[in-house]
Amino acid sequence: MKKRWGLAAVSTFWITAAVAATMAFDAINEHLRRGSASGALVTEHLTHILLLASAIYFILWISFDLALASPLRGIAAGLYRLGSGSLEPVTVKSRVREIDDIARAVNLIVVRLQLNFPRHTVDVVQADVTALRAIAHSFPPSAERQAKRIMEVAADLQLELATLLHGEASVANEAHRAAAKRH
Repeated sequence: MKKRWGLAAVSTFWITAAVAATMAFDAINEHLRRGSASGALVTEHLTHILLLASAIYFILWISFDLALASPLRGIAAGLYRLGSGSLEPVTVKSRVREIDDIARAVNLIVVRLQLNFPRHTVDVVQADVTALRAIAHSFPPSAERQAKRIMEVAADLQLELATLLHGEASVANEAHRAAAKRH
């Protein structure tokens, strides 16, 4: 398996390579102009390169994490929720145009899934939930345990419907309302 590098590390490598090449040309130019000792120039320039590379890496690591990695993790979490059946839109705070473009594309997928969601299937399942509750209420007192189990299954189905229709954020509210109605 290939080793994966972060964007900050890759950028630092290429920037440092460019700085090193520039400093090498500068050292050669200075040596030819002034006749400076080449060992001292090499040491001085290598020190500058190492210090610059460290500073560049630190700055890129922080800026890339804030500007790219954090919003991308938010989009990945939204895609994971989408894959789990939630039709909640992805919300990402970013000043990077490309990140916003990705978030808009994911949200377009969510909207299209919502539009194509088989509403008639939800209505059929809702009717089945209502029928299950009616059946449970019609049981005699001696079958209280069976009636309670049917009501639990109906509540679970209702919760799944809420998840499909409203996404995970609304499910907790729906569950609290359903629990309040039962008590």
